[in-house]
Order: sequence, then structure tokens, then C-alpha cells
Amino acid sequence: AGGSVFGAALLLAGSTVGAGALALPQVATPAGFPVSSAVLAGCWALLTVEALFLAEVSLMMMRERNMDRADHGRPSTSASISLRAMAGRTLGPWGSACVGPVYVLSSVALLVAYVAKAGEVLEGTSGLPREVAGALFAATFGSVMFLGGTGFTDRVNRPLIAGLFLCFLGVLISSAPAAHWAYLLQPPPGGGEGSLSAAAKALPVFFLALTYHDLVPVVCSYLDSGDPERDAPRVRAALLLGGGLPFALYLTWSAATMALVPPAAEADPLAELVAGSLGGPAAACVQAFSLVALVTSFLGTTLGFTEFLLAELNEIASGASNRAGFRMPFPVQAWWHRSGLRTTAFVS
Repeated sequence: AGGSVFGAALLLAGSTVGAGALALPQVATPAGFPVSSAVLAGCWALLTVEALFLAEVSLMMMRERNMDRADHGRPSTSASISLRAMAGRTLGPWGSACVGPVYVLSSVALLVAYVAKAGEVLEGTSGLPREVAGALFAATFGSVMFLGGTGFTDRVNRPLIAGLFLCFLGVLISSAPAAHWAYLLQPPPGGGEGSLSAAAKALPVFFLALTYHDLVPVVCSYLDSGDPERDAPRVRAALLLGGGLPFALYLTWSAATMALVPPAAEADPLAELVAGSLGGPAAACVQAFSLVALVTSFLGTTLGFTEFLLAELNEIASGASNRAGFRMPFPVQAWWHRSGLRTTAFVS
């Protein structure tokens, strides 16, 4: 009957709140809270509209695929549509040729960044060498992804998101006594022109912090119940909730951290928290928040990337067998669709 809208929204939120949250205070502080918040809101609105358009394309292509399968006497499938296929349908062959490599490179870069940052955080808390800690992080949560799927990841992600918000609440409570809320309304050095210039430089981080679009096809697949009229509103609700929660968190996070340092100070508010200048509880909450945010982002990015590879590998295998006029025996086909595709995708 399709997955849970709330679970899908939490998958999006978990994927969104990650490395961008850790970089946000440093890049937003020079722009000042009013301007940085307005620019962040604009980025969120633009990316939300983009996600809704992506969902419409994905749902349309899933519906057309299942109609074609029904015409040929084959059962419907809820497998996700790859971003490359969506680009090919809307932008043509050149769009497809560009989107595939760009998505692969960006996903690999993000995963490497998450593993490296997790190794850095774990090195300070566990005493393990950074490389060993990063490898253990990737192996542990990569195994979680391999053994399950979207539904299993949803179940693992829910307590992690609860822990993420508890850590975030701990940061707010422990840092509140040292906050100077008047700092939020003070103009930054350079006045309005300097504020706009700093906000423009922060745009890449704002977009990175709010991006979850690689999971849009996964959400469409996860919420597929076979009834397009029912699924479309559920997908839209998941996207709005899953993108709105991180946006609200980022606004609160920016206010809480930017209230810790004067606008003229060239300091990273997050570094002040991690250094323990506001006490041990605040530093512990920030460390825990950082690690859980990296875990949820790693799970979300891995899920989206794996589903992309699954769709691509399935298309390649089907095309090769059709060109060769060869059909695998049914037991081999069953194994390939049950385990072979996922194993090959994770090895890749």
C-alpha cells in the first residue's frame, strides 16, 4: 500500500541536515542574520519548487512504464526512475548524457566528504586513527544499507532523526545563557553592501545544505501504492514536510549560533561551541549533533545513489539481453532482481 509519508519526509530531512549544517554558521555570520535568513528562504523556496517538478516527472514516467508493462502482460513495478532517465525524457539525449556523470561525481564527492568528516569527529571521541574511524563508519552504515532497502533505512533513520533533534535541542539549551540576541539585528561590517556580498558567497553552502533532490525518485517509489491519484498528494506532502523541517532547523540553528559572536568578530560560532568555551554539555551536544547529522546524510545520499545505480544496471542488463536475444533462466532472473542488482550496485 506504499510507505509512510512521515517516514519518507524524515528520510529527506535526515539527508538534508548534514555537512551543510556544520558549515552554515561560519558562512552566514558575515552576512548578518536578517540578510542570510532571507537568502536562505529564497533558496529553500526555489529548491522546493524544483523538487515538486521532479516529482511530477518521476510519477508520470512511473505511470507510463506500468501502463506499458500492463500492455505486454507484465506486472507493475514500483522501481524508481533514475535522474538520468528523467533528464533524457525532458531535456533529450544531451541532458541525459550530462546529468548521469555529474550526479555520479557529486554523489561520490559527498560520500567521501561525509566519511572524511565522520573520521575526524570519531578520531576526537574514540581515539582511533582518522582513516580507521572513517572506514569503520562507512562499513557499518554501508552494511545497514546493503542488508535493508528503503523501508529498512526508514526504520533505522527514525530514531536517528529523533536523536538529531534531541542533540539540537541540547545545543540550544546549553548555549542560550551565553547568547546575545541583540547581535542578530546588528549590521555586519561593511553595512548593506558587505552583507549582500557575504550572502552571495554563502549561496553554494545554502544550496548544498537544502539539497535532497536525488531522493525525490526514491520517495516516489517508496510511496507508490499503485494509485496515481492517491500517490501524487502524498509525495507532495512528503517533499514539503521533508524540506520544511530542515529549513526551520537551519533558521533556528543560525540564530542560536550567530547570537554567540559579535557581527564584527571573525570567528566561527560552531568552533566556539566545539572548543568547550560554553561548557562541556554544549560541546558534547555539538559533537553528537555533528556525528548524527553525518550518519543521516550518509544514509540518504547512499540510498539515492544506490537506487540510481540499481535503475541504471537494470536498464543495461535488460538492453544487453534484448540485443543478444538471450533470456536468463527464471531462477537466475529471480536471483538477479532479488540480490544480484543490489550487490553489484553496492560493489560499484
